Amino acid sequence: MESVVFFMNLITLIRWQLAEYLRLPGIVYRGLRITFAPARSYECKVQYGPQARQYVYYIAPYPNTPARREIIFFAHGGGWKSYNAMIFRFVGRFFAARGYHALLAGYRPSPRFIHPAQLDDMYACLITGEQILESRGVDYSRIVLGGQSAGAQLTALMAYDQDDACRRGLDLSRIVGLFLLSGPLDFAECTTRRIGRLVRDYANTPTLYQEANPSFHVKGTERYPVLCIHGKHDPLVPLSNSVSFVSRLNGKGQLRVIDNGHHADLAAVFIDKDDPATPILTEWLDRIAAEHPTP
Repeated sequence: MESVVFFMNLITLIRWQLAEYLRLPGIVYRGLRITFAPARSYECKVQYGPQARQYVYYIAPYPNTPARREIIFFAHGGGWKSYNAMIFRFVGRFFAARGYHALLAGYRPSPRFIHPAQLDDMYACLITGEQILESRGVDYSRIVLGGQSAGAQLTALMAYDQDDACRRGLDLSRIVGLFLLSGPLDFAECTTRRIGRLVRDYANTPTLYQEANPSFHVKGTERYPVLCIHGKHDPLVPLSNSVSFVSRLNGKGQLRVIDNGHHADLAAVFIDKDDPATPILTEWLDRIAAEHPTP
């Protein structure tokens, strides 16, 4: 009986993965067109370490857009090992087109570098990004952290490992929100073979595994609102990750499930204004702004 259940689950995952593969080419094409289009506002790449991926990429708000007080700090996905921040310029430009200053975080890849190297880099990115903003006279007292997949795990760790954040000097009162797409947010729920292998490459001892698990650090007393968006048919990171994580947040978390969503294709939220997740994210950001109006 167990073998029957196993094979049925495997067939379901394969179906979901094939459906995602069919959808991805169009999303990738549109995303790369935005990424490699000429910049419409000031952009810069600032290295903070010697490794190729140790940089932060800044994108200023587009001209003639309503000014937003919140700074968007975004970490990309890729299983902690693939891609780089510059490929995700379409994400930063999505926010810049809506009046936000955007910081895209680059970090060292696993398995060559393991936890906490990536988290070290996230803090270095934030510090470097704040220096860029300060040099331009931008107020960075209100930060929205966000990420997709592995990037969701990293930004969640920044927000919820509060002891570590305090040791590193992050003023948690500046975090006004956290949005997480397709995140491996509870390692106990990372039950597919592929995500299990990726997690082990990133946090390869029991101690590191626990330290890197965002759900382990949630106390339930944290004040900032959280938006989790997850595909119902995610073949890599089971939906139960976001379900479990949000259940720990004592009413501060909101989970929105995209019925026909998978994993990587949730990037369409930053590309396609008609994507069902796009208004979910933009309206959530509007509510954050309304709760903290400009003086």
